[in-house]
Amino acid sequence: MLDGQLAKLDQEVATLTIKVKHLDELIAANKQLEIELAKKKEKLPPEEEAVMLLKQVSDLGIRLGLDVKLWKPGPKGEDPSKLFVRLPVNVEMSGGYHTAALFFDRINSLPRIITVSNLKMGSPKSEKGRVVTQTVFDLVAYAAPQEQMKVATAVPAGPSAK
Repeated sequence: MLDGQLAKLDQEVATLTIKVKHLDELIAANKQLEIELAKKKEKLPPEEEAVMLLKQVSDLGIRLGLDVKLWKPGPKGEDPSKLFVRLPVNVEMSGGYHTAALFFDRINSLPRIITVSNLKMGSPKSEKGRVVTQTVFDLVAYAAPQEQMKVATAVPAGPSAK
């Protein structure tokens, strides 16, 4: 009877030893994922900051010499996952082809997540000795939802020390 209980306890110890080994691996993997998440959150500003970012993008176009004909913010859209919100803007600009390309390159190098879609360039005209094209596109800035930011600041980053 004691031999049976001893064998059962040995088996349980072996099983728990394997689980502990996997636990250490899972803790290390979780720590790595938390680091990656923190890096990605840096690219996802709070909504208030994303609105300012859109203003900076508009100012960037003007500084480069593009004429902003339309800057029409659309309705804010929350992703079903509730991890981020979309702040869309319909944009129409006119200016040189290369200036528009430089504008898009500068948007691409911003440290925040901004996408450009439905890009249409056309209607070239000669103005003051240069070719000016109409550029129409949708711009979307991505931001962390306000509720998520409140929760993220209220919850401690790691396990509490005991």
